[in-house]
Amino acid sequence: REKAQRASEDTESKTWSVIGSKGDEYTVTRRVGDSRQIFFSCTCAGYGWRGKCKHIEGIKNKHV
Repeated sequence: REKAQRASEDTESKTWSVIGSKGDEYTVTRRVGDSRQIFFSCTCAGYGWRGKCKHIEGIKNKHV
């Protein structure tokens, strides 16, 4: 179970505070690169190991 809440927003990046299934809080960040590519990152360990995670997928499904 995840609960996402938009924390901040501007024209080039957005961040969300995400509560993971065990209650830990992570930050998901979306930024737009120079060539208008969209990049996501997360502060969870899974993203650090794999470069993707369920927190990013949850944000993409709800907000993008």
